[in-house]
Amino acid sequence: MIAWVKTHQRSAAICGATLLIPVLIYLSLVFDAWGLRASYQEDIERLQPRIARMQGVQAFEGELSASAGTVQDQISSLVYPPTIDAASAGASLQKDIRQLMATAGLTVSNSQLLPVREEEKFDYISLKLTVAGEMPAFDAALASLMEFSPRVTLAMLDTWPTRQRRSKGAPQAQQVTATIELVALRALL
Repeated sequence: MIAWVKTHQRSAAICGATLLIPVLIYLSLVFDAWGLRASYQEDIERLQPRIARMQGVQAFEGELSASAGTVQDQISSLVYPPTIDAASAGASLQKDIRQLMATAGLTVSNSQLLPVREEEKFDYISLKLTVAGEMPAFDAALASLMEFSPRVTLAMLDTWPTRQRRSKGAPQAQQVTATIELVALRALL
């Protein structure tokens, strides 16, 4: 065989190359399969934390649903529902706040709905009021705002004493005038 290779070098090189090509193809396929396996293994390792999180969410699905329902109930008591349009919610807010101020003993000289600002999940309904009255009535009105539903936020408060005529010897309660801006939310979804 060695003698044949020495005498027929060109044919031996061609036969050797022909035998080497299948070996190279086989090695290429083995290395490609190995690389593909390594790629899949990396994908599995990358997905394992996500799968574990999803399994954790599934394990606590009932508790999460109950919590979501509680949060939804709390939100519905704090904001105007999406079933009411912004103009109706603003009119209702204005009427209810004017009544609250009057009940507390304040006189409302001006109330104005400001333009509604639409944000991601809520409409911001702003109301600007000018009220006047005695200081205890003003305190009572502010305390009543804390209990108002849906929740209102005091965005601006400007107060100043009201000039009054004093009678001799008669102490009078401090009169105050205030400009108040309140903001209420209306859910969009």
